[in-house]
Amino acid sequence: MIRFLFSSDGRMSRLGYLGALVVCGVVIQGALFLYLWSGLGNAVGGKIAVALACLISLWVWTVTTIKRLHDAGFRAFWALPGLFGLGWIISTMMLFWPGERVENRFGTNPRST
Repeated sequence: MIRFLFSSDGRMSRLGYLGALVVCGVVIQGALFLYLWSGLGNAVGGKIAVALACLISLWVWTVTTIKRLHDAGFRAFWALPGLFGLGWIISTMMLFWPGERVENRFGTNPRST
């Protein structure tokens, strides 16, 4: 599971991508909830925890988006606009864009393995 979320090698299906997006959202929302409602709002540790959760979620989003782009036959380059505020557009496109049915240069079809 760790390699799945932290390695950009291979391809990812739409359902796997949706699951990764849900995990990222839950981690960020959980960190923000704890930060705002636990009294750690003014503590340095609370700010570090939220920043760390956001950085980990950003990394997981980037890696899973790259895998999803690979499944659709695109290069990882197309994940870059997501790092500059257009991530919701790229994520929405990748949720609905079908992957290639055959093996491509990034690996085998994730639905066939």
